[in-house]
Amino acid sequence: MAFAADPSFWVLLAFMALGALVGKRSWISLTGFLDVRSEKIQKDIEEAQRLKEEAEQLREHAIHLQHAVNKRVQEMMAHTKIEIQRLKEEATQEIEAHLTSEEHQLSQKIMLAEQQALNDIEKKAIQVALDAAKSVIQTNMNDELHDALLQNAMKRISDTSFSYEPHL
Repeated sequence: MAFAADPSFWVLLAFMALGALVGKRSWISLTGFLDVRSEKIQKDIEEAQRLKEEAEQLREHAIHLQHAVNKRVQEMMAHTKIEIQRLKEEATQEIEAHLTSEEHQLSQKIMLAEQQALNDIEKKAIQVALDAAKSVIQTNMNDELHDALLQNAMKRISDTSFSYEPHL
């Protein structure tokens, strides 16, 4: 029993006794702590799994909504293109009708201006002719010509039959 005299033997034996006394309690306490920790980890894993499934469902729902929105946007764009084309055609027709109306009005104004110009020219020509005739008559008029013209005018007046009937 030589090892009984060795102090390391006694330290080992004391350590083992202490381990046996404290170890069981420590083991129970340690396993209880580990069980609680294990349960918490398991709950966290289950919660994470549930959140993952919810996130997946939300993702699928978001994808479905995105597809629905894209489809609706495409429908709206197609409808908008059709509406733009219709409005463009209407605007073109309205512009053409307006231009035709303006062209007609301008044509009428031009015709009136031409008619007015012709009337003005005719009046001016008559006035020039009358002024020229007056000038010629004043230059060439003598008593003999004056009497002959007066006799001719009187004869024409007497040859013309005129009857007046008043309207009652």
